[in-house]
Amino acid sequence: MKLNNFKRKAFFWIDKLQITRKERVSFTILLFILSLMFLSSFFIKQKLNYQQEEYDEILALFEERTKLAEQEQAAIAEKYNPDFTVSNDENTDTEPAVTQSAASEPMDSEETPGQEIEPVPEIININTAGLEELQTLDGIGPAYAGRIIEYRESNGGFKTIEELINIKGIGEKRLEAIRPYVTLEP
Repeated sequence: MKLNNFKRKAFFWIDKLQITRKERVSFTILLFILSLMFLSSFFIKQKLNYQQEEYDEILALFEERTKLAEQEQAAIAEKYNPDFTVSNDENTDTEPAVTQSAASEPMDSEETPGQEIEPVPEIININTAGLEELQTLDGIGPAYAGRIIEYRESNGGFKTIEELINIKGIGEKRLEAIRPYVTLEP
């Protein structure tokens, strides 16, 4: 009796949808196919296309590129901070440590041996500095250094540090960044 009652309710429910017999059959077939695909996904295992030789080649290439990047980083660090060296311990997975060489300033008593030390840039006289010396300032490359020298020669030197704003490309922000590291000593 319950089955007949269920059939009657299902029929009226489907009748309310106002779908044709062909649409009902298509929908039923589609549900059956989806059910089969879902059930078959539990029994079919996907085989991984994994070959150790290819993996070893990729790993070797990765290690080679990592060494090249570390060498480039050390060269850049040596170029811009000769008192500091970059060392990379192979036993740790952390970033390379930056340490101060023994020839540079001694460590304060408050600092710990593992603490990174900020480099102290040299103060540069912008009225006498050469091209390479000006390039050691943060944000000053060859073009800006050339413009500084050109301005200095055409105007007879800098009277104030604020005159650096007259140089194309040097604005308030860049001036404030380099102000502590420049001087006008004759």
